[in-house]
Amino acid sequence: MAAGLVDEVRRAGGLTFARFMSLALYGEDGYYNRCVRIGEEGGDFYTASGMPLFAHTLALWAERNWRRWRRPRYLQVVEIGPGQGEFAQTFLSAWRARMSDACELRYVLLERAPGLQRLQYERLRSCPETVWDDILPDWPTLVVGNEVLDALPVERVRRRRDGWDQAWVVWDEDRNGLALSWRPTDGPVADLAYRYVDCPVDCQAEVAVSLTEFFDRLRRMAALLSAVFFDYGITREEWQAGVRPHGTLRGYRGHRVRDLDAILACPGGMDVTADVNWTQVLATAAESGFTALPLRSQGQFLLNEGILQAAETLAATAAWPNVAAQVKRLTLPTFMGERFSVLELRAGE
Repeated sequence: MAAGLVDEVRRAGGLTFARFMSLALYGEDGYYNRCVRIGEEGGDFYTASGMPLFAHTLALWAERNWRRWRRPRYLQVVEIGPGQGEFAQTFLSAWRARMSDACELRYVLLERAPGLQRLQYERLRSCPETVWDDILPDWPTLVVGNEVLDALPVERVRRRRDGWDQAWVVWDEDRNGLALSWRPTDGPVADLAYRYVDCPVDCQAEVAVSLTEFFDRLRRMAALLSAVFFDYGITREEWQAGVRPHGTLRGYRGHRVRDLDAILACPGGMDVTADVNWTQVLATAAESGFTALPLRSQGQFLLNEGILQAAETLAATAAWPNVAAQVKRLTLPTFMGERFSVLELRAGE
């Protein structure tokens, strides 16, 4: 248990769930600073970013956008939430192989957690294209975010007949541990819940409270920008139908799904995530000035962007075994192909 986080809850007399989630993930005692483990063996979870074929396909996507922009002399790629740096390393290798003389590439990593940033430095120290947190707004910019939106802090809400309750994380003396306390709310959190959730009475749900800030900052990154986000999600219509009456919030540790009780029992000791509300995301991105392409499944997106072409190239390289298995895991409905959706945004065009 992260003692500093527990002390913060006790000192404040309780934290909103979004504040608790932010500290549990990104605080000094948070998961991404203390004990993050990404990968299949010995990890808590794995992502598409750990598969070389994913990065090679996104390099083709980047090249296609560069050509659509009439081949600018300079190009900036920004990765939000770059994990342990595997995606960046493979993307840059693929880009150099195809485009080293075509334009000057600048690769910016945006990372909130110093613990992960140290791992990225170690992995990418020999990559001259890489910088951290230093975005040039006058460069044409491509943004990649894989499983970023699901890690934005959310408020936990519960529908009443006459309104909404909001969850606070408090210290329970009887249980000698953290617990949820439900309190009525009628402010911005309730407004978001009415607008984007509207679930049946007694159902629980989540609303992302920082999406406006997120997309406003994204829009300010560059005058000419195209972004792509990969994530799992839910829509307002699904919330209204009551398909997830207990919400979507969960933790991951040792490749096992953990419930809310486990998250509260071990704050800072596991990944915490909630399904992305695509209805809210699309509306908020539009309000920030973006044009969104139709939402696609990950499998459809990767096939359209040339994953089979990338697989053929990789299969000829002895350094990358099991390419066929990567194609299956990334595109087939029984794996990640339908579970994940892809949001592509454009601005300044």
